[in-house]
Amino acid sequence: MVKRHFSTGLSRLDKYIGGIFSSDIFLSFVPEVQCWQKIVDGVAAYAQSSNIPIVYVSVDDSLGSYFVGLKKYKCITTSERGKRGSFVRNSIKRSLTLLPTLSYIIIDELSKWKEVLSTEKRVVDLYEYLSSIAIRKKSVLICAAHRASFQVATLITLKDISSICLDFVVHQDDFYCLPLNLKGRYIQRGVVPLRIKRTELMHVSEGRDATNTSEVRRKDLTEKQFTSTILPLDERYEKMFEHAGEAMVLFDPAGTYREVNRRMEELLGYSSDELTMLNPLHLISSDYRFSARRFLLELRKKRRHSVQLTVAKKNGKTIQIEFHASNLGNGLALGILRDISDRLKIEEVLREREQEYRTFVDHSPYGILLVDNGNPLYANQAFYTLFAYQTSHDVLSSHLKDFFMLDSYKTFQRILKKDQVGQESRKIELVCLRKDGTPFDSQVTVTETFFHNKKCLQLCFIDISEQKEILNKLVRSEQQYHIIVEQSHEPVAVLENGQFIYCSQAFLTLFAFDSVDQVIGQMYSIVIDEADRDRITDIESKRSHGKKSPLIYQYAGIRRDCKKLTIEVSSILENLNGRTVTLAFHRDITEKTKLEQQLQQHVSAITILKEITSAANTSDLRKLLQSITQKVMDLLSWEMGAVYLAEETSKELRLEYHRHFPEKIIQKLSSLSHEDGIGGLASKTKEPHIFTLATYPSYLPFRALFRDARIRDICFLPLVAGEKLVGLLMLGSRNKTSLSTSSVEFLSTVGVQLGTAITNLTSYDQLKEFAERYRGLIESVSDILYMALPNGSIYFLSSAIEQIAGYKPREFYRNPSLWLALVHNEDKKILLERIAHLNELGDRLTKEYRILP
Repeated sequence: MVKRHFSTGLSRLDKYIGGIFSSDIFLSFVPEVQCWQKIVDGVAAYAQSSNIPIVYVSVDDSLGSYFVGLKKYKCITTSERGKRGSFVRNSIKRSLTLLPTLSYIIIDELSKWKEVLSTEKRVVDLYEYLSSIAIRKKSVLICAAHRASFQVATLITLKDISSICLDFVVHQDDFYCLPLNLKGRYIQRGVVPLRIKRTELMHVSEGRDATNTSEVRRKDLTEKQFTSTILPLDERYEKMFEHAGEAMVLFDPAGTYREVNRRMEELLGYSSDELTMLNPLHLISSDYRFSARRFLLELRKKRRHSVQLTVAKKNGKTIQIEFHASNLGNGLALGILRDISDRLKIEEVLREREQEYRTFVDHSPYGILLVDNGNPLYANQAFYTLFAYQTSHDVLSSHLKDFFMLDSYKTFQRILKKDQVGQESRKIELVCLRKDGTPFDSQVTVTETFFHNKKCLQLCFIDISEQKEILNKLVRSEQQYHIIVEQSHEPVAVLENGQFIYCSQAFLTLFAFDSVDQVIGQMYSIVIDEADRDRITDIESKRSHGKKSPLIYQYAGIRRDCKKLTIEVSSILENLNGRTVTLAFHRDITEKTKLEQQLQQHVSAITILKEITSAANTSDLRKLLQSITQKVMDLLSWEMGAVYLAEETSKELRLEYHRHFPEKIIQKLSSLSHEDGIGGLASKTKEPHIFTLATYPSYLPFRALFRDARIRDICFLPLVAGEKLVGLLMLGSRNKTSLSTSSVEFLSTVGVQLGTAITNLTSYDQLKEFAERYRGLIESVSDILYMALPNGSIYFLSSAIEQIAGYKPREFYRNPSLWLALVHNEDKKILLERIAHLNELGDRLTKEYRILP
């Protein structure tokens, strides 16, 4: 048995030839005569065994000697072309006129036809004619041509002839020669591909009849079966190629052919026709052309290869691409292009971020080690310090088990096998081993991470030796602390899920319980006033679930005897035999709270008094009344205010200023009597009175008037100076006021301050008026009156001096020696003696001396 290997020059067929369907032309670009001979020999043998007639048309005389031997096949009819110029369509027509249906036509060396037909157009016309014969006769036309003899333009034109087969595909271990159109895509309808079927062919000796050949085993594939199976598959392949989301290209590694899909056209901006005519290297940046050529060379050796290149789009912009190619055989390769410009930018940013994170890790105070399968990949400086290593070689050449005590390493391995480490970290307490053999306790946090694009484990080491020592001391002294808590005067309780599981004797005493049995198992809310239960329950619930909650808080507590307390609680979470409990320390701050409230009230009162006192700093009575009314209203949160002053002559309180009171009330209450009503109440009690409309006394008038004005709260504040009523401040509000701030004692103080301010200002006005009358009386005297200090400085001088001496009084005030300067020189002695013996003089002294005008 002889194995035959057939080649088209573009691909190698390591199969047996045979089983060729009709209605197609097989155009084989053969580089050598031997390949063509094998193809023809195989077809002839198959046709002989199948009783299919063959017509062989010899074009190249150089092969004539070989094809004479083909006459051993009874089915072959040979035909030779005539002289130069005579082998035209008519000659072909005569040769093929008697061609029976379902035959094979073998035509040798069609490239020679160009010499006969003179022009490429005639060559193409001849191919079209041969195609029509093959389709009409339902025969197979097999032609041979040398690629070197055809120009590229002619080959492209031939691709438009649908019945000329130009490519091979493989399906279910069979080879098919499929027709291609101009763009290299498979013709979808109207054409049945030629099938080269797997056949075992016995060696045929020259002169022996083909009937003596061994039985040919073949697998028939009907045209109907192929149409229903292979063609839909090819349609799907074409649609997948054309509409793929990735840019794809079919190309010859030598660069002589390429086929692109739509995504490729969109990516580069060129149409498929433009890309077909362009040299691919012209699209590649000059810096990457060498890499591209090397890539094409390596692709011939490998089945798959990839390269990164910079290419130019049609608009002139350049992009970075990643090109993955697969060698399909048959002289074709499939390439996929991806625009990686954005990815490269992201990678650059990630590299910068990686450097930042690397710096952060290098300077971390905790030891960090990256390992892969127990082999260290990286360690930061803190790790070297913690484990007493000097160089990175010592660490990276070690194994993970070298950093742990043996038992701890086994524990670590067991935990890793039991619980797969994922994105969430695992914390383990292990005993680690320094380089010098010193053990220490460490908390190891294990997480998965990536290092140099490789998944590995990240171990973070925290030295907890000191913490463990402290914990051991705490455990050893637990019993001592338990005794201390029991004997402590500070109430202590332990809660679990909001229930009491322990309480000290001091706690029982604080809340008036008789025994522990009355508390244990009860909810914590039994000692909390109803107003605060929800708030405290929410705090304890958050704490027990590990959420953020205050450590110290206050609530209104209630004893078993219903007495209310103010409790301050300081609570912490503890682990008790694997259970999370709350340890709460209680403190009774009832008295402290009262003192703080009183202190706050006093501070607030002092602040208000300071504000009122500052508002009374004026010498104008009208402004004083206006200022203190507005200030009291603002500070004490009253909406309305009116101030009255007492008149001694009429025994009435007269309205002097009001603000925001309705006009109807102002008209009715423009004056108040000292004897009865509101004025009588103020003058007799001299104490402030605060009423709500509901508590307004029946013995006082104007209740209906206040009700009609929708006034809810009313205040009558007497203004007192000593024991005398000097005025009344009436305040009103439609909304609820802060009665705690406006206490009777505080308001009494405010009334005294305001009354004293009004009295002082009234007295000041009276003194000012008296001083003005006294000054007018002095100014009316023609004599010069003056007052001087013992040193002779004048601090008062009547204006008559200006008529005598020509100087104004203020000039004497500024210059104490001016009076002495005006005295005649001979009389200065008299003045000086009087000044020197001023204390020795009697009540009255008369001296005469002259002054210069």
